[in-house]
Amino acid sequence: MTQTKASTVDTVVNFTLTGTALEGSDYTTVAPHTVTILAGQMTATISIPTQDDNIVEPTETVIATLTSIASGNTNVALSGTPANRSATANITDNDSATVSIAKTTDGNETGPVSGVFTVTQTNVSSVNTVVNFTLTGTAQEGSDYTNVSPNKVTILAGQTTATITIPTLNEQHRGSNRGGGRDADDDRQRQQQRYVGRHAAEPDGDGEHHGQRQRHGVELPRRRTAMRQDR
Repeated sequence: MTQTKASTVDTVVNFTLTGTALEGSDYTTVAPHTVTILAGQMTATISIPTQDDNIVEPTETVIATLTSIASGNTNVALSGTPANRSATANITDNDSATVSIAKTTDGNETGPVSGVFTVTQTNVSSVNTVVNFTLTGTAQEGSDYTNVSPNKVTILAGQTTATITIPTLNEQHRGSNRGGGRDADDDRQRQQQRYVGRHAAEPDGDGEHHGQRQRHGVELPRRRTAMRQDR
């Protein structure tokens, strides 16, 4: 903080601290919020003791704004230009994190039991971490397990884990649906066999039974009676 001219008495100035950095968390609490330019001096400093933590954060700001003269020479006043009454300092983070995935639970059609993956971040973050993922393998999405959409998982701010759930579909249920088609084929075959059976004992025009000429639905040629002609 700078005063344009030295004063014969101390100049005590009130200020506020704002910005994205949090007092008491990102930096040590500063108290009181006053700064003194000693008599005969023209500058003074406001120190912001930064605190190291294990939180992944973006670069944050501390804004010091002079609000009033608490005490001093009556001829000393704050600058009339608003931009000259505030200044911004950055706090750069030194933490980082990596994200990994591991299988937590295998899926099972008995139940069924959903498969679960756990996504882990090595350090907490001050903001949500949204991670894109893909699903591959021999199991088919939409057939062996319910479609998962969107393919994103969110680790909430202040947390280190999130889960991806794979809702397993019951294979037996799908098999019964497919079996319905086979049952329909069996019904048609049984109906054909009953038709053949009903007509097996009915003689046709040449005295033969229909069943004698038909085996398993295949028509056999008629027997021809040899005719002898007298020459």
